[in-house]
Amino acid sequence: MRFPRFTLPLIFALSTSSLSAAQTLSVVDLTEGMTTTIQIEGCGAGERVQLAYSLAGVGPISTSYGQVDLSHPIVTPPVLTADSQGVAALQASVPQGSGGLAVWFHAVNLTTAQLTNSLAEVIASAPAGMVLVPAGQFVMGDHAGIGQADELPLHTVALDGFWMDACEVTTQAYVDFLNTAHSLGEVVVQQGVVYGAPNGKLYCDTFVSNYDSRIEWNGSVFSSARGKKNHPMLKVSWYGSCAFSNWRSLQEGLLPCYDLNTWVCDFSANGFRLATEAEWEYAARGGESQYQLYPWGSTLSGSYANFFASGDPYELTWPSTTPVGYYDGGQFPSGSDMANGFGLYDMAGNLYEWCNDWYDASYYAQSPSNNPFGPNAGTYRILRGGSWNSTAPYLRNALRGGDGPERRNSYVGFRCVCK
Repeated sequence: MRFPRFTLPLIFALSTSSLSAAQTLSVVDLTEGMTTTIQIEGCGAGERVQLAYSLAGVGPISTSYGQVDLSHPIVTPPVLTADSQGVAALQASVPQGSGGLAVWFHAVNLTTAQLTNSLAEVIASAPAGMVLVPAGQFVMGDHAGIGQADELPLHTVALDGFWMDACEVTTQAYVDFLNTAHSLGEVVVQQGVVYGAPNGKLYCDTFVSNYDSRIEWNGSVFSSARGKKNHPMLKVSWYGSCAFSNWRSLQEGLLPCYDLNTWVCDFSANGFRLATEAEWEYAARGGESQYQLYPWGSTLSGSYANFFASGDPYELTWPSTTPVGYYDGGQFPSGSDMANGFGLYDMAGNLYEWCNDWYDASYYAQSPSNNPFGPNAGTYRILRGGSWNSTAPYLRNALRGGDGPERRNSYVGFRCVCK
């Protein structure tokens, strides 16, 4: 964690007999790449609090002031002051690559000489295959004056940080979900179409029901079509995307976000879900301070993304998707690594992506400025990003679209986010 690396006099090292149960030390979001919040509650307003932490293991250390449960080397940030609610808090960046490290925390109220509880916490690792999209603010919508009316008005949105799949969900990942769900009786197949059980919603097609599908079904087991395991999952509905997100949450021991009967998303859950429309557009821009038409800039060539007549060798097949992460510097036509500023691939082209929100053409005029979740109801769910059969205008960051949540198309897929 990027605390100042200097040591103050160890005046917080008092006897644990002075521990006050009313003062509680807590740590939130201790995950590599994220911003953690460390706070001490139960203080008096204006009281001064010293926080300390150690990576070296638990003490105790003997000092002239007594003993404390921290081992050298010890890092002490500047002294904190409790606010009017009696909370002294500090936010700090947790470095990338620190997942798995143990950290010991301790604090003392310098005004009252009362120690808090000690904490031993392990820094959580970044979710596999995901990249951090840090908290930030941006002006959402069409800055270039070439979009549709539903891309206006321009409006400022502030978002909390989140993790996002670096690439679109693959065919093989979805096959793994389907086989697990089928073994548990959570999906059924009728005439080659996969339905949720017992909710009855259409999840996806197999090759039996639609030739564009990359999912094969032999009556008992799902599999990926030859050569398509690492291509993005297509012919999948919004419902099927949410159901996959819940399954993935359970695989990781996380709390699922979706109720598969009401399809309401619990944004307080720590599991996987679809991005909100605002999160998606912010992520697509890659953290660039200046507006860009596309995730990489304002020009377009066949080496940048998979779009209509882009010239990649997969255009000889149908649907003409490229493998996920294909534009990594080894693509044809040859070009540079096209991950955007956050490390995301295919935010334009390959497949449109389902977002969590309902579509409303006038939503921008009433959108909240902080973490908007979209309208409460609607007919269509948001689609973003353009696809393999899109022309240049449909690859723009600001472009909005939508479709019915049960629709399955050869040009639509998805990726997941989590907190």
